Amino acid sequence: MFTLKERDKHFLCRVLALIVLAELATCAGCNKPTDSQTADSTRVAMPEPAPVEGTAGSTENREVYLSELHPNRSSFFAKRPALLNGTTCVDSLIGTASSSRVKEAVYTIGRNYSRFRCQVGVLDTESKLDSKVTFRILGDGTELYTSGGPVGIGSPQEVDVDVSGILTLQLQATSDSGMAHIAWGNARLIR
Repeated sequence: MFTLKERDKHFLCRVLALIVLAELATCAGCNKPTDSQTADSTRVAMPEPAPVEGTAGSTENREVYLSELHPNRSSFFAKRPALLNGTTCVDSLIGTASSSRVKEAVYTIGRNYSRFRCQVGVLDTESKLDSKVTFRILGDGTELYTSGGPVGIGSPQEVDVDVSGILTLQLQATSDSGMAHIAWGNARLIR
């Protein structure tokens, strides 16, 4: 049986995406040849990417959601929407926090970002209404953020921390009352 490595799967997905984009551009008439060009099907005029809003034509400050990245190590996260205090956070990391051990996810961010932003909290769908969780963020082993106490259902906290010069980002959660279902809502890095 033929199997693909994870990086080969990503490469093939990108190639397929480029083929689809080329077909769409051809259908839209984007690559009509001029007098100086020939109708070469391998050349497709691709539109320039739209600038990110508020960046004055630059894509330097774009956001990268952690759900798009692969963690070095993760003991509890799944990537899916989260409901925190009645608000749906589409690009979220969902997991469980336990009182028996610290649950964490570790990402190498390569000193390429300036901010990390998200909402942390216990999911609205948690059946244990008294669930309380403490959230911590570490950068290269140094604490960048702590929730300052347990966070419960209906009281998510906004997080905005400086990650300039940080190589490794660790997201940690510990429950104060057994197991709890938690989210890092719309967790994203800003260039």
